[in-house]
Amino acid sequence: MKDKEEIFVPISNIENNPDFGGLIISDNDEKQKYEAFAAAFKSLDKKTREFYIADIKQFQQFANKQVFDATPADIVNYINFLKAYISPITGNKYSNATIQRKVTAISTLFNKAIILGIKKENPVKILKTINSKLVPTIEYTNPEIPFDYEEISNIIKSIENEKIRIVLYTLIQTGLRISELANIERKNIKLEKNYVIIKIKGKYSKYREVYLNRKTYEQILTIFGTDSDYLFPNPKGKPYTRQMYWLWIKTEFEKDGLKAYPHLMRHFFVTQKIHKEKRDIKAVSKYVGHSRVSTTLDMYVDSKLTPEEALNIMK
Repeated sequence: MKDKEEIFVPISNIENNPDFGGLIISDNDEKQKYEAFAAAFKSLDKKTREFYIADIKQFQQFANKQVFDATPADIVNYINFLKAYISPITGNKYSNATIQRKVTAISTLFNKAIILGIKKENPVKILKTINSKLVPTIEYTNPEIPFDYEEISNIIKSIENEKIRIVLYTLIQTGLRISELANIERKNIKLEKNYVIIKIKGKYSKYREVYLNRKTYEQILTIFGTDSDYLFPNPKGKPYTRQMYWLWIKTEFEKDGLKAYPHLMRHFFVTQKIHKEKRDIKAVSKYVGHSRVSTTLDMYVDSKLTPEEALNIMK
């Protein structure tokens, strides 16, 4: 019988050769599974892959072992570590959503490995079976929007930087995630008489279409130019970073004494469509690229009955 050869690939090389835990490569069948696992990982959205790489590396450093050697006890210890961790730079603790994402990174890799026959069990799922409360879940709260349509319009009009101004107009017209806006390619835009149709690559590489006012689109071309493949290019013709947009928007709104960030414009869009314009929730959810309608409901719809509503039903 041929000896098994253990292949170790540093976590930093995950993009080209994702090992995630000393996979055992012994014959062609094993190698095919390994290659399929690498392909499955690369099928994830680029930004998701970047987060997962960092998250897996952090776990391996904490546990001092490869991720595929993780046990339910390791996951519990890791979660407790994340809950207690305080950033030496910002002094902030990890949010519940961040902790959940880090644990989800581990669980996702195990799920893919199980499907391909590389692993048999997922320690995160085992832990959930033992005690579901040990694994963090995201608790959605209705986002507070500090302005109405007239107020946000006046704020945007007062911004001197025309690039930031047109980016904000685009965000509140489309409800796009800032990473989606940054990576819009002009080849994915279809012109209509009064609007344009933009093909968006969203989370998990899922595509959808959004619409933008034709006048706004033409203003974008005037401001950002037409020399790049991207709709919103930086001076080098590449997309601006999410961090740059975050800083721009934060700085501009602070001038009006408000705290704002790019994703708040997305919250504003969804809130307007559901609560002000009374659009169908399922349609809005699909339009903004939520993976499930329940996500939209949990975040934007308060399902509690008031005493008056409850008493009226009882009559």
